[in-house]
Amino acid sequence: MNIIFLANKKKKELDMVKISKDASKVPSWLNCTKTMIPDFVARDPKAQPVWEITGAEFTKHEVHTASGISVRFPRVTRIRSDKDWETATSLPELQNLYKLSKDTSDFTLASTSTVSSPVTSPRKRPATPQQSPRKKRANASSPTISGGDEDSTATTAAKGNIKRTTVVTRDTSNDAPPQKKARDLKNPLPDIFVGVKLFLPEEGVANRDVLERYFVAYGGDLLKGNNADEATHTVMGTNQDEPLAGTAVDVSWLWDSIKLQKLQLVKHYTKKL
Repeated sequence: MNIIFLANKKKKELDMVKISKDASKVPSWLNCTKTMIPDFVARDPKAQPVWEITGAEFTKHEVHTASGISVRFPRVTRIRSDKDWETATSLPELQNLYKLSKDTSDFTLASTSTVSSPVTSPRKRPATPQQSPRKKRANASSPTISGGDEDSTATTAAKGNIKRTTVVTRDTSNDAPPQKKARDLKNPLPDIFVGVKLFLPEEGVANRDVLERYFVAYGGDLLKGNNADEATHTVMGTNQDEPLAGTAVDVSWLWDSIKLQKLQLVKHYTKKL
């Protein structure tokens, strides 16, 4: 997974080289697809600090080079001074974490807690000595958060993949078959806009804030004015005669794709100039 350094503070603190998403300047040690080329790369990846990352969930898409694995909504929690580029999370370890997340219906990425506690309050034991099957299933489905065991976490170098994860586990020895609702919650957000670089005009777009949140949450890359020439799609403004870059589309293309949970054909939404 590629990490784009946008904060000026981090640019100064880390020994970085600006490549401005130029494919010809990507160093030989960095394997990334064209759509994921960053603005900055490390001058020496082996000298970079190891970051611990948490996020909402694991996702998988062909644009990512770490076996397609990435983390949705990642954030840096701390710098691991006890790790270096050799002891950080390897690709096989990352693949194993991804597999565990798909095999466990109650998986999540969480901060490094050292206390095991139930997510939901336990039910009171009924007066009768025997529970009904329905109550047994309800109690068995209450997940608990595992502690911050070093063996259950993952770390990697600053330009690597996943930094740190904590897996939610539960006792499944007496568990009932997984419910349909639990399976549906594995991947709550679709990746319908992955690979789409969008430029929105400053004016003329209704409910712009809501639209931007959906677009980014569904995997899209929202460009600012200084990067508008890199757009694959452009929503035309009221006083704009032609797109700065990419295909000119009507804003309804975005809303329909969001509502139908599937990327719609652009040809039906091409903006006539």
